[in-house]
Amino acid sequence: LGMGMLTKITTVLWLGPILFVVVVCFHQERAGVIRWAKSIAVIAGISLSICSWFYVRNWIKSGSAFLPEAQKGANALVQDPGFRTPHQFLEFGRVFARPIYSGMNSLWDALYGTLWADGFMSGVAIFEYRPPWNYRLMSCGLWLSVFPMLAILAGAGRCILLTVQQIFNVPMNEPGSRNPRQLVIGQFAVLAIGGFVGAIALEYLKNPIYGAAKASYMLGLIPCFAVLGAMGFEILPNQKIVRALAAGVLSCWGVIVFMTYWIV
Repeated sequence: LGMGMLTKITTVLWLGPILFVVVVCFHQERAGVIRWAKSIAVIAGISLSICSWFYVRNWIKSGSAFLPEAQKGANALVQDPGFRTPHQFLEFGRVFARPIYSGMNSLWDALYGTLWADGFMSGVAIFEYRPPWNYRLMSCGLWLSVFPMLAILAGAGRCILLTVQQIFNVPMNEPGSRNPRQLVIGQFAVLAIGGFVGAIALEYLKNPIYGAAKASYMLGLIPCFAVLGAMGFEILPNQKIVRALAAGVLSCWGVIVFMTYWIV
């Protein structure tokens, strides 16, 4: 954790989910408060001993622990569109009709288009110098990506529902509720993804440039997306034809993604 915070400040977004998992695990083991405090102190102490000097140095030299805050103003990056409106946070769907640079339209088009495709052409602004992907297949892949995206959302919704039922002591009959550790992993994934999406949305609001919202900032969350996707697929009826259709759609999606970026 300390090495991560030395590498990139966004590692701080992992603190909440990690602390949550530590607390929940100790609560399930009915550990004492002293053990809680010792474990959290060890994690915090080791992490701070590795990375604190860097942020103290930034504070002394620039007046801000986080240099980007101190460098804004004359050195601010200027890109289109240069403004933000409410519809950019409320609309979604242009990515399916115009996948390239659809992120100019809204936050959600930007995240979807860069999560399931190369919606910003790897940052290339001139179309003639675009990466040599198969853009027709990429457009098809965006439609098929709806299926795994819905599975991820369903897994997140299922995890939140189980958490609410657990808080209010509502009897839980779902298979996932029988394994407390599985639910904790799902809760960790929801918190981690939610924290990063919230941070990206805040940056998108503060800096009205098209490159402010990209799913590549969440590259380290791929295991979390996979966990929620698996939890979402568990909701499917246990029927061979339904499972076969789901496997077929996922296989088609995987082949199209592979062929999109396979350069011969």
